[in-house]
Amino acid sequence: MPGTAPRTASVLIVVAGMLASLLISLGQAPAADAAASAGRVRGYVLAPHGARPLLKVSWFTADWTYLGSRAVSRGGAYSLSLPAGTYRLQFADKRPSYDVTKLATTDATVVVRPARTAVKNVRMQRGSAITGTVRTGGKPGSKATVIAASKDERSFATVANAQGQFAIGGLPRGSYSVFTYDHKKTYVGKSTFVRRIGPGQPQNVAVHLTKRAGGLLVDLYAGDRAVGGTVVVTAVSKVTGQFWTTKARGGTAVFQGLYPGRYRLVAPGYGDFLGRTGDVANGQVRPGRTAFGSFRLTQHGGSFTGRLVAADDDSPVGRATVRLYDAGGAIIAAATTAADGTFRVGGRLATSKGISLVAFDSAHLGLFDTLTVPALSIKAGQTKRLGDLVLPTLPSAAVSGYVVDASNKAIRLAGATVRLLDARDVVIATTTSDDDGGFLMDERLAAQSGVTILVQPGGTSDYLGDPATRCEYTSTKHGGIVLETDVERDLGPVGMTRKARGTCLAPIGDPVTH
Repeated sequence: MPGTAPRTASVLIVVAGMLASLLISLGQAPAADAAASAGRVRGYVLAPHGARPLLKVSWFTADWTYLGSRAVSRGGAYSLSLPAGTYRLQFADKRPSYDVTKLATTDATVVVRPARTAVKNVRMQRGSAITGTVRTGGKPGSKATVIAASKDERSFATVANAQGQFAIGGLPRGSYSVFTYDHKKTYVGKSTFVRRIGPGQPQNVAVHLTKRAGGLLVDLYAGDRAVGGTVVVTAVSKVTGQFWTTKARGGTAVFQGLYPGRYRLVAPGYGDFLGRTGDVANGQVRPGRTAFGSFRLTQHGGSFTGRLVAADDDSPVGRATVRLYDAGGAIIAAATTAADGTFRVGGRLATSKGISLVAFDSAHLGLFDTLTVPALSIKAGQTKRLGDLVLPTLPSAAVSGYVVDASNKAIRLAGATVRLLDARDVVIATTTSDDDGGFLMDERLAAQSGVTILVQPGGTSDYLGDPATRCEYTSTKHGGIVLETDVERDLGPVGMTRKARGTCLAPIGDPVTH
């Protein structure tokens, strides 16, 4: 899909940042503690002269990474619940781009704080508009894409009709460079500059694409390897500042419909290599021909390594989540600890300060508290070793009782295997009953409901009991157990059922009734 910008130098920086932010955001999972750190944004969107068009609000990170959008109510009110941080809000008129009466798109910045409500009211103004006709090779430019790019690096797009006519409404006051892309990718032209348009002042332009377009094939490398998979790259004309974006597959990016001349490429990071912007080696585009070029990522990113251990016994904590947040509160990297508690997070970090590391046990929620390590710094190409990081343990629940013959609770059974299962039938604790049948499980048990206790013969035999009361038993479950933090749940006698048609020397007595 084509894109554009009014100034070559500025567009390279902005596009590179947008691509890097996009790739980071695609790898992110929703924060487990997002609800706890969320705040609200509320406000009204005010339109001129009491107008009530359909509006939408979109929200972005501070560096304009898109996060989401929703409709504004007919009454003009909006409400968002967002994790703490700094956000860009964008309010847009939902009428078609060719409607020259659209309200101008309006931006705002808001800071969200945990458990607080920020109020941000916005006043929208009537928009400006650019209209015109596109001709490609002397004929109407049917389905040509037309983009108006402002000096502050915002762009607005539309598609010309079958006669090449177009209109872009809802433009904020200002000057624009108009870039046009031939639907057939045959003709190109330089931008048309539209100076200082204001609200309700549409300006008409004539666009003539007369120069034959060319193509560019770029092979992508990261160090001494070809870039694999699919990545999004952008080629920027060094002559016009116009840019084209495409998906590179298998290490090769193919662009068509380009303005003749040399190009710079904006490429995202790959593996442990940082993304970069630079000149395409060779690959000078000529009219009617495809040029061949190459581009290489050369700079490794930074990373942090360490091991996550439990505070109570220094045992490794596997399957825990480790995240890195930048100074603005955005997630920039994430990893999961291995079974031995080790982790490596990052790998594609640029030189930066004010990084916070947050670790939490996503596999066994309720057992560990969250660990935060603030004020970290990293340099590109650096691997910083953090050593052992101690994950605080939360107070454990406890379960106790004693295993008995379900048909005669006076008979206590030693050596029985006792297991606790959570609501998904996953074993969360195991022990063996002592000489008096008693048991206690009190390590790393999270508060939860729907817990089941399973008692079964221990060892390799189904027999339990003294020689005089020896019986064969079968596995027995008891459910409906609720665990509470820092509370010992005494189950009393827990009965194990005798095996049907099994050998039993014990008499029938007072049975377990619960």
